[in-house]
Amino acid sequence: MKKNSIVLKLFITFTLVVSLFLGAFMMGQTLFFEKFYSYNKTAVLKKNLDKFALTYVKETWNDKEIIQRINQFTDSNNSQIAILDAYGFLKYMPTYDLVLETSDHKEIKIPLNNIVYINDFQSLKLTTNSEIEISGFFSEDLKHIGLIESIKNEHVKWENTYAEEPVVGALPS
Repeated sequence: MKKNSIVLKLFITFTLVVSLFLGAFMMGQTLFFEKFYSYNKTAVLKKNLDKFALTYVKETWNDKEIIQRINQFTDSNNSQIAILDAYGFLKYMPTYDLVLETSDHKEIKIPLNNIVYINDFQSLKLTTNSEIEISGFFSEDLKHIGLIESIKNEHVKWENTYAEEPVVGALPS
């Protein structure tokens, strides 16, 4: 009968030790890392929210500055915030605007707060200086948007499936 060599025994021992180490490491990550990550993320967010609230109370901002600060907070913390009034009604919230330049060099701001998180909309992958085509209901001076029906870029067309039948009437000028 042939006996196993020392090399084979060392290989098997080494493989078992490494496998046990990797298994314990993966088990530890599975059990504890999510809690650790959540705790740290929550602690950092709480600290930044307290800092924002303290700054909001101490400094006097106009409406435009408040929206800018809320947008900065949202971008840097990957978390949405809103400011409520004394009765709990929405006073300020982050804004998502699409700024367009028409062919005759007019700028149009289109608010996207209601549609920016819809997955189909995100598939447009809009970038700066990309050419798009928007259809919907606009006032004659293009300052008021009643409803966005679709946005089309060179590759993809997004259609607003949540839009109901439009109300017949004129938009304010």
